Amino acid sequence: MFFIAQASEETFARLVNGVVDSHDADQLRVRVFGSFWKAELAPTAAHCPVAHGQKVQVLGRKGFSLVIAPA
Repeated sequence: MFFIAQASEETFARLVNGVVDSHDADQLRVRVFGSFWKAELAPTAAHCPVAHGQKVQVLGRKGFSLVIAPA
């Protein structure tokens, strides 16, 4: 018997700044505190494109991905 864990979500109480490291059709990656993280745009920021080197704010996490919005 196998169980599939649902991705847990968490909104951070304090916003953290990061920088977009790479952005292609199927993956977005940001650098936060010197580490690279897989990321996805927050639903409220889905209409705002992000580019390499752009500053972003980390709003929370969803599973192993950070939820971000343009700064």
